[in-house]
Amino acid sequence: MTTDHPLPVSHPTSILLLDSYDSYTFNLHALLRSLFPHTDIHVLHNDSISPSELRKLLPTFDFVVVGPGPGHPAVKGDIGIIPEVWEFGGREGEIPVPVLGVCLGMQSLCLHFGGDVTRLHTPKHGQISRLELPATSTSSLFTNHTTPPNVVRYHSLHATLPHPSIPLTPLAYTTDPENGRVLMAVAHPSLPFYAVQYHPESISSEGGASLISNFWDIAREWNVDTGRDEGVRSVVIEAKAEVKPRPLLSSPLTPPPSTPTPTPPRRGVTVRKLHIPQPISPLSLIPLLGIDTEAPYTALLESLATPGRWSILAVPSPGMEHVTYRIPATACSSSSLSSSAHVISIAHPTRATAETETETETETVHVEDGVEGVHRYLAHLMESRKPDLTLTDGNGCEEVPFWGGLVGYMTYEMGVAGLGIDVGAERRDTAAAAGGGGGGGVDDAPDVNMLFVERSVVLDTLTNTVYVQSLCADDADAGWVEDIAAKVIQSQPPPPSTTTVPPKPGRVDVDVKTPNKAKYEADVRTAQEFLAAGESYELCLTAQTSLLTSTPAWSLYQRLRHANPAPYAAYLKLGDVTVLSSSPERAVSWTRPRPRPRDDDGQQQRSVVELRPIKGTVRKSASVKTIEDAEIVLRNPKDLAENLMIVDLIRHDLTLVSAPSTVHVPHLMRVEEYSHLFQLVSVVRGELDAESGYVGWDALRGMVPAGSMTGAPKKRSVEILRELEGSGKGKGERGVYSGVMGYWSVCGAGDWSVVIRTAVNYGSRRGESRGPEEEEAGDVWWIGAGGAVTALSTPEGEEEEMRLKLGSVLKGIVGDGCNVSE
Repeated sequence: MTTDHPLPVSHPTSILLLDSYDSYTFNLHALLRSLFPHTDIHVLHNDSISPSELRKLLPTFDFVVVGPGPGHPAVKGDIGIIPEVWEFGGREGEIPVPVLGVCLGMQSLCLHFGGDVTRLHTPKHGQISRLELPATSTSSLFTNHTTPPNVVRYHSLHATLPHPSIPLTPLAYTTDPENGRVLMAVAHPSLPFYAVQYHPESISSEGGASLISNFWDIAREWNVDTGRDEGVRSVVIEAKAEVKPRPLLSSPLTPPPSTPTPTPPRRGVTVRKLHIPQPISPLSLIPLLGIDTEAPYTALLESLATPGRWSILAVPSPGMEHVTYRIPATACSSSSLSSSAHVISIAHPTRATAETETETETETVHVEDGVEGVHRYLAHLMESRKPDLTLTDGNGCEEVPFWGGLVGYMTYEMGVAGLGIDVGAERRDTAAAAGGGGGGGVDDAPDVNMLFVERSVVLDTLTNTVYVQSLCADDADAGWVEDIAAKVIQSQPPPPSTTTVPPKPGRVDVDVKTPNKAKYEADVRTAQEFLAAGESYELCLTAQTSLLTSTPAWSLYQRLRHANPAPYAAYLKLGDVTVLSSSPERAVSWTRPRPRPRDDDGQQQRSVVELRPIKGTVRKSASVKTIEDAEIVLRNPKDLAENLMIVDLIRHDLTLVSAPSTVHVPHLMRVEEYSHLFQLVSVVRGELDAESGYVGWDALRGMVPAGSMTGAPKKRSVEILRELEGSGKGKGERGVYSGVMGYWSVCGAGDWSVVIRTAVNYGSRRGESRGPEEEEAGDVWWIGAGGAVTALSTPEGEEEEMRLKLGSVLKGIVGDGCNVSE
């Protein structure tokens, strides 16, 4: 194409990015934003507006990007309004808009103009291939490449052009041993339609920026030549149709809580900092602090290995609160429900009086908007609890991430409901199938279960420093902090105590029921069918093991922490639910807001967010003793692909709440050593977009359920996994397992781990059907384990990996042996 007048040199005014419920869309958004920082980029789901609304909007955009997504381009439910983009220009007065398709976008383009879309012989998910650029190609889409780039592929379907009459020109191919030559890029010869099968936005793809830049050159030339550039302008699209979530603090609670928790006056932090000459275990402080480990409100977050550093002991106080919420089984979790369906309970364990005749004083708060309303309430709660830093004792120690605040867990289902999946209706149906009650294996444990901690003792395991802290206004004068500090000093070195003696090796009497081997392997094969059909790139399949024992929970935790020290160990006893964790994986952390430079040379308070996904595990053995040994084993196509897929997914999630151009990957697929395993770990970081109003809880809300426990695209993968795992106990619910556990401090910092390598007891809520003799035999504990199923998986290998991860917990709790059945 030629033009008689010069092309504009400015950035695009407005871009439309169509999302097909993919988990990599905002990586494309970030790539566009890095090139065009001042452009309006609108992201819409492919079913969020009508075809007529789309036709009205298309003339206002410089160009459209049709992003990737699960499913098949011939299925209306998968593709939505995307065909309207290709058809636009066929009516009087319409001028075709430049379009760049990616993955599903390319398949849709090819199918629309007469091509075929069929299954690859072997799906390619998270695998890298080199493009082959035909020497005869005259397209300028790839002109900046001196050598063909290596690109990341996420597809099990591929497009072909079986007839010469199809008006599309091949621009690139790739070749692999399993599938032969595969079409990777096409263009329409006379319309401004271009598309690539690979993912230019992946962290491991080369040439993504030059591809977008070249396409913009093509698009603006078309716009000037056809005169459609005169209609391009900034537009306002209703926020309900956008994909990016609203900041939790951007809107008030609606309606105001019917029985609101009185907002306490702003208070300071009283703290005493102690330097201890030798390492100190938080377990040695438990008797000193008067903590009853069998009491229903006990919380210990413990760092026993790198990269963990801080251990936190919650100490009971007069103002301690127990905050719980469960997604109701009576209806779905959408905003269409009445507010009465969603109830947050706030118990005050230490406010009980002789007149109350109950152990706790409890109040309730009714919220709208389902789980979104619950997240909003928690964000406003913590905003109201920020300390008054103007007080004499207002500021805690700068280096300490926890001054007091929320400590506890959120279930996997809390994250699932946040994806728009109807958890509540499934619970209703399951309860009905069980006879209308809560029996039959359906638990009713809280989905949010947290303590608001006023008094705490925090240990810095790196410097052997102890911080005794309190948010209680009376403690500044009453001397609690000084009294505890004196006791800590006097107790050094710690006196002999059973709490500090390593548990004796040997056997704990338990009965263990593990997942059925044949069933699990069959589920792996079914999962691979979904992958081959283009429904997902990766499915993180799991199963639950039940363990029956009369050994007290605290004894089990001591055994577990001794046998399997982990950076995110924890002992939580929150009401009826007890959690014993040896998790190695950080879900998400964020620092307290600190000054960061802005483009206008000013300062902006921003939090740094970090995620540490783990994919790739090998057990220590005679042949795998060192990190170098593990590197050889773990740097295989399957493990590298698994890790890459989750890294790209996390980059997408984090970009939603991060300041532009701040998401980066400082460590990609690094091997780390743990007590019994080596694992392939990546680190993803970003800075919260404080100018838009996002806080750390916005990041956590967007990350759950953790991508390492779902697969990608996240929503469709979760739907599939609930089908696969739903035939067992719990009807597809994982409960606390696969959720997140950690803290949110009043100073603004937070740190949450993925609930893996963990045993959970739900009290009387989630026991198996047992006879009277078995009821007296002890408590039922649940241990989840699993792995990422990809096209490269084998059923036997996945089942073995599941048992490897299960074994790290069983070995700690069980010791020498147990009675095992399937």
